[in-house]
Amino acid sequence: MAVALQALAFILADETLRGRFLDLSGITADQIRDQVQDPDFLCAVLDFLLANEKDLLAFTQETGIDATAPGLARHGLHGPDFD
Repeated sequence: MAVALQALAFILADETLRGRFLDLSGITADQIRDQVQDPDFLCAVLDFLLANEKDLLAFTQETGIDATAPGLARHGLHGPDFD
């Protein structure tokens, strides 16, 4: 969950990423606070980063976490077969 929360903070701190995430997810900025503990929402956050290698690498470089951590965190939240 910690990696997903770091990913969310990274996305929200960048205006371009934030706008793209909100557009793709259909969630509003006001709804994020209510969803932050929801494993489905956190998976969506991680999926968003995992879908774009450039954004994923920027996230891992900025935070200093291993590039495999977001995928492992996503697996930990819902397992490999969750869609």
